[in-house]
Amino acid sequence: RILKVGRRHGDAAPMAIVELVEPSAPAEAGAE
Repeated sequence: RILKVGRRHGDAAPMAIVELVEPSAPAEAGAE
């Protein structure tokens, strides 16, 4: 799921942000 979010941004920089967002908004990934 985290990889999916990274692809959404289409960048490697946001991938690091996803790490912080993962625990912050896990529902977002499950909403997909």
